[in-house]
Amino acid sequence: MPVSWRYEYGLLVITSSAAYDLEEAKQSTAAGIADPRFQPGTAILFDSSASTAAIEPADIEERVAWLIQVSRRGVSRFAVVVGAETHRYGLARMLSTRLELAGVELGVFRSFEAARAWLSPRP
Repeated sequence: MPVSWRYEYGLLVITSSAAYDLEEAKQSTAAGIADPRFQPGTAILFDSSASTAAIEPADIEERVAWLIQVSRRGVSRFAVVVGAETHRYGLARMLSTRLELAGVELGVFRSFEAARAWLSPRP
C-alpha cells in the first residue's frame, strides 16, 4: 500500500511512497485518528518525501477542504515533508498558504527531522 500510518514521537505519521491518490491518504489518516492513541492536540506529519504521485495546482483546493475537516477532529497542526523537489515544495507552500487563511497551521519541510522538531510540543 503506498500510504501507511504509525505513531512515532507522539505524532501521527502518514507516509506516502510511490504513486498514491488522495483517497488512500484520507483512509490512512482516518485509521490513524481512529486509533486509541490519538488524543485532541495530536499533530500529524505527512512524509511524502518518497512519493512519486502527480500533484498539480488544481489538487490544492481539494486538499485544503480535507485538511480543514481533519483539523476539526482535534489535530493541533500539520507538517509535510516533501524532499528535495522544488516543484513539490512550491505546491506544499501553496497548500500551507491556503490553509493559513482558514486558520489551520501547516509547516513545509525538506527533512523529517526538521518537521518533527517543528511539531514538538511548544513550552
